[in-house]
Amino acid sequence: TPLCWSMDHVGPMTRTVEDCALVLQAIAGHDPKDPTSKDRPIPNYMELLTESAPPLRIGVPQEHVWAPLSEPVRFAVKKALQTLTDLGASVVEVSIPLLTESVEVSTTIMGAEAIASNGAFLEEHGSELDPRVKERLELGKATSATDYIQAQKVRATLVQQTKDVLQSVDILAFPTCSIAAPQKGVTEINAGDARIPVLHALTRLTRFSNLTGYPAISLPCGLSHDGLPIGLQMVGRPFEEETILHAAYDYQKATEWHLRRPPIG
Repeated sequence: TPLCWSMDHVGPMTRTVEDCALVLQAIAGHDPKDPTSKDRPIPNYMELLTESAPPLRIGVPQEHVWAPLSEPVRFAVKKALQTLTDLGASVVEVSIPLLTESVEVSTTIMGAEAIASNGAFLEEHGSELDPRVKERLELGKATSATDYIQAQKVRATLVQQTKDVLQSVDILAFPTCSIAAPQKGVTEINAGDARIPVLHALTRLTRFSNLTGYPAISLPCGLSHDGLPIGLQMVGRPFEEETILHAAYDYQKATEWHLRRPPIG
């Protein structure tokens, strides 16, 4: 179901990095019926996984990423970054100033585009929607053209800032979510010293890749005290999925988090 045409993205959900590379190989490439797809050669992702590569330069943004953040997530991601260092990568702090605006900007863009795509459905079938979905669509009605254009201008600058940073590092790495996977039905949760809505905690750090369109991967890097999964996010340059796949594969080989299963059932 379309929500936000300029930020909607699809990608594989798999148990291992190898499986992710296999599925990506099948779905990547130009589609003449999709005006947003590019006609360019597709690398052999599986072959590139096992090829030797120079040591990675990994940038860790300092804005927006580390607060609010639960302590188990902070600990797990810091440990993951140390593991990558032990594998030969150099990990450095980087600055992307407008990263702090990513949630507000993406919310504005999403609101306007969501109501444009789903306005008719809201009018005709609004009573059938989940109340939370309906509320968010209703908020899109209040987004003005000026708000939308201003948000797109900030977005363009954020993309450029990210492009500039990725000239000095190969990938960015930071938490996937501010919290470990939450219990079903929880609406608010503690993230460090802050208490925030669960939806905000789960999406505030992934909005960045939706806005920039840069490729990203999330892989398991730890478990909370309750045995619930924690993710490490890696973001790369446009059309360089093989770089983040290679980094994720190297991390996966050095750890066993992808073999662990949360106590569900």
